[in-house]
Amino acid sequence: MSSRKFMALFLLCALLPLAAAWLALEQGWFAGHATNRGQWLDHEVQVLPAAPAADAHWRLAYVQPRDCDAACEAAAEAALHILQQLHAGLGRKQEQVRPVVVATASPTVLERFPSVRWEAGAAGAGGQVAALADAALTRHIVIVNREGLALLRYAVDGDRAHAVQVATDIRSDLLRLLNYDRSGV
Repeated sequence: MSSRKFMALFLLCALLPLAAAWLALEQGWFAGHATNRGQWLDHEVQVLPAAPAADAHWRLAYVQPRDCDAACEAAAEAALHILQQLHAGLGRKQEQVRPVVVATASPTVLERFPSVRWEAGAAGAGGQVAALADAALTRHIVIVNREGLALLRYAVDGDRAHAVQVATDIRSDLLRLLNYDRSGV
Protein backbone atom coordinates (compact mmCIF):
# COMPACT_ATOMS: atom_id res chain seq x y z
CA MET A 1 0.00 0.00 0.00
CA SER A 2 1.37 3.37 -0.94
CA SER A 3 1.81 6.13 1.60
CA ARG A 4 -0.88 8.27 -0.08
CA LYS A 5 -3.47 5.51 0.17
CA PHE A 6 -2.49 4.85 3.77
CA MET A 7 -2.79 8.57 4.67
CA ALA A 8 -6.20 8.84 2.94
CA LEU A 9 -7.47 5.75 4.76
CA PHE A 10 -6.10 7.04 8.06
CA LEU A 11 -7.79 10.45 7.63
CA LEU A 12 -11.05 8.77 6.63
CA CYS A 13 -10.96 6.58 9.75
CA ALA A 14 -10.17 9.59 11.95
CA LEU A 15 -12.69 12.01 10.47
CA LEU A 16 -15.64 9.67 9.87
CA PRO A 17 -16.55 9.32 13.62
CA LEU A 18 -16.26 13.08 14.08
CA ALA A 19 -18.57 13.71 11.14
CA ALA A 20 -21.07 11.15 12.45
CA ALA A 21 -21.05 12.77 15.91
CA TRP A 22 -21.55 16.23 14.44
CA LEU A 23 -24.43 14.97 12.31
CA ALA A 24 -26.09 13.29 15.30
CA LEU A 25 -25.86 16.49 17.36
CA GLU A 26 -27.09 18.70 14.53
CA GLN A 27 -30.06 16.46 13.78
CA GLY A 28 -30.97 16.18 17.47
CA TRP A 29 -31.00 12.40 17.49
CA PHE A 30 -30.10 12.30 21.18
CA ALA A 31 -32.13 15.30 22.36
CA GLY A 32 -34.95 14.70 24.80
CA HIS A 33 -33.66 11.40 26.13
CA ALA A 34 -32.86 12.61 29.64
CA THR A 35 -32.77 9.88 32.21
CA ASN A 36 -33.79 12.05 35.14
CA ARG A 37 -37.46 12.32 36.03
CA GLY A 38 -37.35 15.47 38.13
CA GLN A 39 -37.04 18.99 36.82
CA TRP A 40 -33.56 20.54 36.94
CA LEU A 41 -33.47 24.04 38.37
CA ASP A 42 -32.30 26.73 35.96
CA HIS A 43 -30.66 28.82 38.70
CA GLU A 44 -28.85 28.15 41.97
CA VAL A 45 -30.97 28.17 45.10
CA GLN A 46 -29.41 27.65 48.52
CA VAL A 47 -32.18 25.70 50.25
CA LEU A 48 -30.33 24.52 53.34
CA PRO A 49 -27.03 25.35 55.00
CA ALA A 50 -24.05 23.20 54.06
CA ALA A 51 -24.07 19.85 55.83
CA PRO A 52 -21.27 18.91 58.23
CA ALA A 53 -18.78 16.31 56.98
CA ALA A 54 -20.24 13.57 59.19
CA ASP A 55 -23.82 14.23 58.05
CA ALA A 56 -25.77 12.72 55.15
CA HIS A 57 -24.56 13.41 51.60
CA TRP A 58 -28.04 14.10 50.22
CA ARG A 59 -31.17 15.62 51.66
CA LEU A 60 -34.74 15.27 50.45
CA ALA A 61 -36.50 18.48 51.36
CA TYR A 62 -40.14 19.46 51.12
CA VAL A 63 -40.42 23.25 50.87
CA GLN A 64 -43.60 24.44 52.53
CA PRO A 65 -44.94 27.94 51.75
CA ARG A 66 -45.16 30.55 54.50
CA ASP A 67 -48.95 30.85 54.43
CA CYS A 68 -50.45 27.38 54.30
CA ASP A 69 -54.18 26.82 53.64
CA ALA A 70 -56.14 23.54 53.73
CA ALA A 71 -54.94 22.46 50.25
CA CYS A 72 -51.38 23.24 51.27
CA GLU A 73 -51.78 21.17 54.46
CA ALA A 74 -53.00 18.20 52.38
CA ALA A 75 -50.06 18.56 50.01
CA ALA A 76 -47.66 18.86 52.96
CA GLU A 77 -49.02 15.70 54.54
CA ALA A 78 -48.71 13.83 51.21
CA ALA A 79 -45.13 15.11 50.82
CA LEU A 80 -44.16 14.07 54.34
CA HIS A 81 -45.65 10.64 53.71
CA ILE A 82 -43.59 10.37 50.50
CA LEU A 83 -40.41 11.40 52.37
CA GLN A 84 -41.08 8.90 55.17
CA GLN A 85 -41.73 6.03 52.74
CA LEU A 86 -38.74 6.87 50.53
CA HIS A 87 -36.41 6.97 53.51
CA ALA A 88 -37.74 3.65 54.82
CA GLY A 89 -37.37 2.07 51.38
CA LEU A 90 -33.72 3.01 50.94
CA GLY A 91 -32.54 0.19 53.17
CA ARG A 92 -28.78 0.26 53.72
CA LYS A 93 -28.49 3.59 51.89
CA GLN A 94 -30.58 5.39 54.52
CA GLU A 95 -27.55 6.90 56.20
CA GLN A 96 -26.69 8.77 52.99
CA VAL A 97 -30.06 10.58 52.80
CA ARG A 98 -31.84 12.75 55.35
CA PRO A 99 -35.50 13.74 54.78
CA VAL A 100 -36.35 17.26 55.97
CA VAL A 101 -39.16 19.77 55.71
CA VAL A 102 -38.14 23.38 55.11
CA ALA A 103 -40.63 25.75 56.74
CA THR A 104 -40.65 28.87 58.88
CA ALA A 105 -42.18 26.87 61.75
CA SER A 106 -42.36 23.17 62.48
CA PRO A 107 -45.49 21.67 60.84
CA THR A 108 -48.08 20.24 63.21
CA VAL A 109 -48.27 16.88 61.39
CA LEU A 110 -44.52 16.29 61.70
CA GLU A 111 -44.85 14.13 64.84
CA ARG A 112 -46.53 11.41 62.73
CA PHE A 113 -43.42 11.11 60.55
CA PRO A 114 -40.47 10.20 62.82
CA SER A 115 -37.71 10.09 60.19
CA VAL A 116 -38.51 13.56 58.77
CA ARG A 117 -36.87 16.51 60.50
CA TRP A 118 -37.75 20.18 60.43
CA GLU A 119 -35.16 22.74 59.30
CA ALA A 120 -35.62 26.46 58.92
CA GLY A 121 -33.51 26.58 55.75
CA ALA A 122 -30.62 28.74 54.61
CA ALA A 123 -30.95 32.44 55.36
CA GLY A 124 -30.51 34.58 52.29
CA ALA A 125 -30.21 38.32 51.81
CA GLY A 126 -32.24 40.24 54.36
CA GLY A 127 -32.44 37.24 56.69
CA GLN A 128 -35.22 35.58 54.66
CA VAL A 129 -35.15 31.87 54.08
CA ALA A 130 -33.97 31.54 50.47
CA ALA A 131 -36.09 28.51 49.59
CA LEU A 132 -39.25 30.05 50.98
CA ALA A 133 -38.56 33.24 49.04
CA ASP A 134 -38.17 31.26 45.81
CA ALA A 135 -41.67 30.51 44.51
CA ALA A 136 -40.30 27.86 42.13
CA LEU A 137 -39.62 25.54 45.07
CA THR A 138 -42.68 25.94 47.28
CA ARG A 139 -44.90 22.85 47.39
CA HIS A 140 -42.09 20.81 45.85
CA ILE A 141 -39.86 18.01 47.08
CA VAL A 142 -36.29 18.94 46.25
CA ILE A 143 -33.12 16.83 46.13
CA VAL A 144 -30.45 18.89 47.89
CA ASN A 145 -26.72 18.22 47.74
CA ARG A 146 -24.20 18.43 50.61
CA GLU A 147 -23.60 22.14 50.00
CA GLY A 148 -27.32 22.88 50.43
CA LEU A 149 -28.05 23.62 46.76
CA ALA A 150 -31.27 22.37 45.19
CA LEU A 151 -30.71 20.11 42.17
CA LEU A 152 -34.00 18.50 41.14
CA ARG A 153 -37.57 19.36 42.09
CA TYR A 154 -40.82 17.39 42.05
CA ALA A 155 -44.28 18.97 42.33
CA VAL A 156 -46.50 17.59 45.10
CA ASP A 157 -50.25 17.89 45.49
CA GLY A 158 -52.77 16.05 47.67
CA ASP A 159 -53.67 13.47 44.98
CA ARG A 160 -52.78 9.90 46.03
CA ALA A 161 -52.10 8.57 42.48
CA HIS A 162 -49.85 11.54 41.75
CA ALA A 163 -48.00 10.97 45.02
CA VAL A 164 -47.18 7.39 44.00
CA GLN A 165 -45.77 8.59 40.67
CA VAL A 166 -43.75 11.35 42.36
CA ALA A 167 -42.31 8.85 44.85
CA THR A 168 -41.32 6.51 42.02
CA ASP A 169 -39.64 9.36 40.13
CA ILE A 170 -37.75 10.59 43.19
CA ARG A 171 -36.59 7.07 44.06
CA SER A 172 -35.31 6.52 40.53
CA ASP A 173 -33.32 9.76 40.47
CA LEU A 174 -32.11 9.42 44.06
CA LEU A 175 -30.81 5.88 43.58
CA ARG A 176 -28.96 7.01 40.46
CA LEU A 177 -27.36 9.85 42.44
CA LEU A 178 -26.46 7.53 45.30
CA ASN A 179 -24.87 4.99 42.94
CA TYR A 180 -22.71 7.62 41.25
CA ASP A 181 -21.87 9.60 44.40
CA ARG A 182 -18.15 9.40 45.11
CA SER A 183 -17.94 12.09 47.79
CA GLY A 184 -17.84 9.49 50.58
CA VAL A 185 -15.05 7.45 48.97
